[in-house]
Amino acid sequence: MVNTRSGPTCLNEEPAVVVVLAHVIETGDMPIVLMPPRRSLVSREVEIELANARAQHPGLFNSAHEGFAVLKEEVDELWEEIKDRNRDMAAMRAEAIQVAAMAIRFVEDVCDKPDADATRVMQLGPKPTQPSPYSLGRALYSRQVTP
Repeated sequence: MVNTRSGPTCLNEEPAVVVVLAHVIETGDMPIVLMPPRRSLVSREVEIELANARAQHPGLFNSAHEGFAVLKEEVDELWEEIKDRNRDMAAMRAEAIQVAAMAIRFVEDVCDKPDADATRVMQLGPKPTQPSPYSLGRALYSRQVTP
């Protein structure tokens, strides 16, 4: 049996991936894979920010456009912190955490929403398509009467 507790412990190190896959294949158990402490801390902060955002604004994003607008607002706030000549690293970090949280929320609310395409078709009908110039030309050509 492969011991996943010794050797490399994070998935960004190639040998760890091999060890983890070997362990899963051999035992069928979920491996114990540890993230570096710093990344673990950031992940927890992102989860807390996401929970706070969901508490303040419950429900899903109504559309991809709304989700993008919220995410863009957070990116714009981060950009303002980046452009500041007297950068406040704590403020920049807080904004980056908010960007990460809203990116996760976008994935969960928009991309992973069950039957998102089916819901859209039921509400709005199929996506409208614009005819290409070629199809318009074919339609006009087919209406011509030949002698």
